[in-house]
Parts: sequence; structure tokens; C-alpha cells
Amino acid sequence: MSTLDKINKARELEIKVDGFVFTGAYATLEQALIYEQDQTSRPEICRRHITGWSNVKESDVVDDGAKEEIKFDSVIFGYAVGNRPDWWNPIAQEIVKKSVDRAIALRDNKKK
Repeated sequence: MSTLDKINKARELEIKVDGFVFTGAYATLEQALIYEQDQTSRPEICRRHITGWSNVKESDVVDDGAKEEIKFDSVIFGYAVGNRPDWWNPIAQEIVKKSVDRAIALRDNKKK
């Protein structure tokens, strides 16, 4: 496994929201600071970091949609998350929280 593969693997995350499961990568500390400084919207943070989902049905993203699960599509997710604050709040918070937690852990390890 290459160093880049190891970095990407270490940044993977899984976020559960009311039975839905979203997968992707947490933000780097730099990204988290930029998001705060630029006041990046929470849906946009989600769009930049989520690369998969499970347990999502068409009816969860489209009024009168089918009750069958749908395959993740970044464009569909982009539209859907913009209308789902019940998704965007917990997802964006976790994406940024993981990067801050990691920075704190690194700082604390250097103090030891």
C-alpha cells in the first residue's frame, strides 16, 4: 500500500444519520479552517467530502419517488443534501470535527 493510499485510508469516515449511512473522507485541518473562514455552507462541505451512501431510497431524495434504494450519485447527492438539513448538519459537523480532533491528538502527542 502506498503512502497516499495510507493517508486516504486514514481519512475515511462513516456517518450514520437516522438509518442512513454516508461515507467519505474527513476534512484536513487546512480545509476545516478555510470552511470556517469562508463561511462555506454545510451542504457544500458535504458535497466535497461524501462519496457514498447506503439505505437511501429514491423517495428520500425525490417527492413521490420509489421506495427502492438507489445507488450513490454525486450529482443526486448534491441536490438532495441541499434540501436536507437533517443530513447536512450532522454530516458537516462530523467532517470538520474529525479534522479538529486529529489536530488536537497530534498536539497532545507532541507534548508527551
